[in-house]
Amino acid sequence: MIRRLGLSDAVAMSTLHRKSFSVGWPPAEMRLHIEKDLCLGLGDPLAAFILVQIGGDQADILTIATHPDHRRKGLARQLLTKAETCLRDQKVETLFLDVSELNDNAKSLYKSCGYQAVGRRPRYYRTPNGRVASITFSKSL
Repeated sequence: MIRRLGLSDAVAMSTLHRKSFSVGWPPAEMRLHIEKDLCLGLGDPLAAFILVQIGGDQADILTIATHPDHRRKGLARQLLTKAETCLRDQKVETLFLDVSELNDNAKSLYKSCGYQAVGRRPRYYRTPNGRVASITFSKSL
């Protein structure tokens, strides 16, 4: 069941984020997002979560993280769908996100959910092997 995440979830979010990305976010940063952004999660223990920053009629997906043991089960799609519903209810018109140009699975997910590539940011993400570009996607809600 999808639920809003609370301050007590910050450590689990940070741990999951570190398992999902080469540069993980610390619990203190997760707490800040919980206090001001849309934060939804699945599972107990936490199997996946999404963070969305809202600004007027636009929003940005800051991250979606899924535990390696739970990938390819549709959890990210479920979170994305629920976040879009919440954002529509808040009168958000356009949703943006950035994804590594090397992350083919995520790019396929976003395209299958109706997102369109609208830009590219060179050297946006830091990885253990250097920097890689991001592809910016958007979707009208």
